[in-house]
Amino acid sequence: MDVGWYEDSTFKTSTIFCEGFYKRTFSKKVNTISKVFIFLFVVIYMQIVWKNKQVYSNCEVIKMKAAIYNGIKKVDLVELPTPDCDDNGIVVKNICASICGSDVTAYNYGGQHVMIYDGFEFGHEMVSRVVKVGKNVEGIKEGDRVFPVPQFAKNDYTRAATIGGFSEYVELPQCKLNQSVYLVPDAIEDELASVIEPFTVGANAVWRMGIESSKKAIVFGAGAIGLTAAMTLKYLGCEVVV
Repeated sequence: MDVGWYEDSTFKTSTIFCEGFYKRTFSKKVNTISKVFIFLFVVIYMQIVWKNKQVYSNCEVIKMKAAIYNGIKKVDLVELPTPDCDDNGIVVKNICASICGSDVTAYNYGGQHVMIYDGFEFGHEMVSRVVKVGKNVEGIKEGDRVFPVPQFAKNDYTRAATIGGFSEYVELPQCKLNQSVYLVPDAIEDELASVIEPFTVGANAVWRMGIESSKKAIVFGAGAIGLTAAMTLKYLGCEVVV
């Protein structure tokens, strides 16, 4: 709701009410003392309404900082209205975020082929703290530490790489536990939690291969995902060469 519009409408309605009440009262035969009390009531009421109008008119929309991707080697730090959520969503405050290889590619060469488009909030690998929960959201409460799943966080697959990891706050619409977000156990520190996404990519690739223990495996590349794959292979009992 636009608070300014609401308060302005309330002020106008109150003004019309008081004006009508005043005219009707003084058009009738009422003793002088009653008229004085009625007059004072109207004056005091109007002062209260006017004061509230001034308070709301001086209110400013709370802003947050956000990193906006605007093309090759251009990321702008801007102020945006802090997001809100409806009854089916949540709002999170980012604790820390990691930089994905696709972020680096977009910055250096352009982001179209990695789904990072101009004008969108940058970043998608983060750990966040829940600050607001819609009444229809189950299993999540304010204060929970969560890992937003890029593919489902915005309820829009095209936003998987631009969910706002480098923004202060993010709205997660139509939020569902264990789909849009996962709760992060206390045993996992913030910095480590921010790389859950690349870790799951490397680990999932190995799990889907159905590798058996005592086998040998070669991993090409020692980036975050390559190292994760190597760690998972060793965990499964393979001899790994990176």
